[in-house]
Amino acid sequence: VRLALPDEMTFLLTGVRYVPDLKKNLISTGQLDDQGFHTGFEDSRWKLLKGAKVILKGQKIDTLYTLYVSECHSHVVAITELPRISLWHSR
Repeated sequence: VRLALPDEMTFLLTGVRYVPDLKKNLISTGQLDDQGFHTGFEDSRWKLLKGAKVILKGQKIDTLYTLYVSECHSHVVAITELPRISLWHSR
């Protein structure tokens, strides 16, 4: 998924999962960490860094840290349906 940011920069998210009924998009800080990014949270603000360079930044609204994007360009390459918890536990 390629994000078009308000400052005309773009950011590519890889390893994205498609959840059809989800009304908000979520970003996994764990996956970003695995890709060598550092995420900092302080004073109701957050930022994503690669080395000393700030890649993304946002603010906390209620209990969620948000990111504003101008556009989100995505192409679903593969959809994996995970087993439901009840199905998993009945095995």
